[in-house]
Amino acid sequence: MESLEDIVVKSNHYYDAKKELFIDTIPSEGPIETVEEPVIVMHSLHSCFSHAIINSCFPIFWIIDDLKKVGELSDTNIRIFIKEEAILIYPKQNLPLIDEKNQTYRGIFKDIIELITPFPVLFQHTLYSNYFFKKCIFYPENDKNQRTPWNCVDYYPEWNISKDEIRFSDDIIYSKLSLFRNMVLTKSCIKIPDVSENYLMIIDRKYNRKIEATKLQLLVEEAKTNRGWNFTDVVFLEDKPFQEQVSLFTKHRIFICRHGSCLINLLWIPNNSIIFELEGGSDGLINQCYSRICKLTNSTHIRLDYNNYDSKKDIFDILHTILY
Repeated sequence: MESLEDIVVKSNHYYDAKKELFIDTIPSEGPIETVEEPVIVMHSLHSCFSHAIINSCFPIFWIIDDLKKVGELSDTNIRIFIKEEAILIYPKQNLPLIDEKNQTYRGIFKDIIELITPFPVLFQHTLYSNYFFKKCIFYPENDKNQRTPWNCVDYYPEWNISKDEIRFSDDIIYSKLSLFRNMVLTKSCIKIPDVSENYLMIIDRKYNRKIEATKLQLLVEEAKTNRGWNFTDVVFLEDKPFQEQVSLFTKHRIFICRHGSCLINLLWIPNNSIIFELEGGSDGLINQCYSRICKLTNSTHIRLDYNNYDSKKDIFDILHTILY
């Protein structure tokens, strides 16, 4: 399978804790622990919520699906091995996310890693025993973010990758993303309900990119006019568990929000939803990363300059026009 050309799979492979190396022969000293489940060797979960889902979790889900199709995996009972350099290159961001005692991540990042595996995580920087892996799968050192809809500079401005370097077609990417979405909803025991009443949610933030009080007041006042939608609440997502965030997004069809990491939850919205994203300024209007996410559900995504928009004219009049 072409999509697996950069994935290395080895059977009966060892990890030498003293040398911090994967080897084909038995380590010369120290105890050896055997891991029956296939092990995927990867970088750390990204310390940013949105990237942890779309650039860490989703690509691993993708290769698991491909490996099952070619018979390299019989099910999804796998283990994860997190490489030391991936953690220690940004210790201030990564180390607080790790629960070394319970061999997993903390908080919402624990929810994310458990989308891939229920088993304890093997963090290389905490290992002192040697290991014998019956099957070891190595994710590439640098896949240039190709297993994600944010796969070039046009879709994510910080990537130094041109459209000419895109490896997978959108048909493949969105096919995999649809499977991923269904997996998350199934594991979260969440079904998208009937949203015919057009529930509207305003998403504010506790810290950076918080909506100014006067602007928020105007948004709420217009939202309460109820011209074909039901305004539910102003929501803060920072402290909500992952499954609660997923559930909130499945229950609404209209969203008003600042640009930010929480919008990765647009993966779970009903088809044909409507999103007004308030970006930081005119430069931010070229940022297509969440337009790419909204493409999965054929949703309407409208970017507005946060510093220069009119609540009624640019949001609620347009919303009424779209709905009617």
